[in-house]
Amino acid sequence: MDIFISDSPHTLIKNLKFGRVFFKKFPELVMMNTIYQDKRRNHSLFDHSLSVLKHAHKYSQYKSTLLAAFFHDFGKLFTYEDNFKKHDLIGVRNIGAFLEKYGVDKDITKEVKVIMTSHFRASQYQREPNWTEEAVFRFIKATHPLTLETIIVAKADKQSSHDYEPYLAQYEELRNRCLSMFERKINL
Repeated sequence: MDIFISDSPHTLIKNLKFGRVFFKKFPELVMMNTIYQDKRRNHSLFDHSLSVLKHAHKYSQYKSTLLAAFFHDFGKLFTYEDNFKKHDLIGVRNIGAFLEKYGVDKDITKEVKVIMTSHFRASQYQREPNWTEEAVFRFIKATHPLTLETIIVAKADKQSSHDYEPYLAQYEELRNRCLSMFERKINL
């Protein structure tokens, strides 16, 4: 799993994919290349996950963040026949066994699960930025100490879609609101 923390993990994984090495190393992920979440753009789950990893790597080199970025839609491997229903919950439920199989430390796995679980909530802020201070506090409480890493994955997920530019300000606003609460030393 060290490929996820290399200098350019998205390029390395992309090259391994074209050399057919990636899917030999991780045969459970072959379907990522055949599941299309955006039929109009012919954008496979693998392409999307790689793009999210690429964007997340611009903001963080933290291993848990990069793993969560690539595997944030892991549940879609299990829910593609049901239109990805509850893929976020199913992904978190199944990622632990997958990461354990490949020797990922249990503490890192826990962090990956927190980020995977909560990145969707950060995305909700992008759609509804009128959160009260209490709502921001609850988000921090659910994600601390990985709050900023969670926002990074949510922002990277949005950046991997088309026409994302108008929405990035909300992620920065959420980040700043969280930082403000941290500065006030909120009681977690």
